[in-house]
Amino acid sequence: MFYSVPYDKGFTAYVDGAETEIEKVFGGLCAVRVPAGDHEITFEYTDKYLKTGIAVSCVSAAVLLIYGALSYISGKRRKENEKN
Repeated sequence: MFYSVPYDKGFTAYVDGAETEIEKVFGGLCAVRVPAGDHEITFEYTDKYLKTGIAVSCVSAAVLLIYGALSYISGKRRKENEKN
C-alpha cells in the first residue's frame, strides 16, 4: 500500500493491529506491505522532539515561577524596609 506522505522515522504503521515496517519508496514516500484482502491500516506519528520540548517547557515554567516568587518576596521586603 503506497501513501503519498513523506517518510519520517516518527511514523509507525499497523496492519490489523500488528506493527508493520514502513518502507521508503519513490525517493522518500511511505509504503507498507499488505497481503491481499481487506485489512485495517493505521498510521501514527510521534514527533522525535516532543519529549524534549515538553521537558524544556516544564523547566522554563518552573524557572519563571521561582523568579516570580523571588520578585514578589523581594518587593514585599523592599516595601517593609521603606516603611521603617
